Formats: sequence, C-alpha cells, structure tokens
Amino acid sequence: MDPHYTKFLAESLWDLKSSLEKIGSDLYIRVGTVAEVINNILEFSGKKKIRAIWIIREEGIEEDRDKYNTKLACYKVGADFKLWVDEKYLVNK
Repeated sequence: MDPHYTKFLAESLWDLKSSLEKIGSDLYIRVGTVAEVINNILEFSGKKKIRAIWIIREEGIEEDRDKYNTKLACYKVGADFKLWVDEKYLVNK
C-alpha cells in the first residue's frame, strides 16, 4: 500500500475517532482476518452487549467463509446477523 495513502487513511480514521468521542461515541480499530476481528470485538465488548453485526454481501470463496464465520460468532453470543446486498451501479455518461 502506498505510504501516503496509508498516512491519509490513518489520519482520517483518528480524526473520525476524535469526532465520535466528542459526541459520546467511539470507534474501535482492529487488524486481522474477519473472523479474528469479529471474535475480538465480541470478546472485547465486556459488559456492553453487542446486539447485531451487519456486513455487506460480496461474492467469492473468502467472502463466503467470512460471512459464515461472522454468522456463527453472532449465533454463539446471541447477536443478530444482517447481510446487506451491496448494489453497484455503473453509469456511463
């Protein structure tokens, strides 16, 4: 990944986190596979119950595995799982 893009992305996420904290919310940033991140979030939540996890549906073998693992993790903790269809449109002008 381009170092300038990485720096821009990191600064943007930290600015978003700071803005959310000012209104009493937060942003948690995790790195890893989808299964690792979802399980980490569910374990990290502690006393706060995660009620639902929503993901966007993508086509592919890895994406199907991620969807399955996320759905399974939600089931284990009693959270709802929502799969959104990601509609992509190409407009030719």
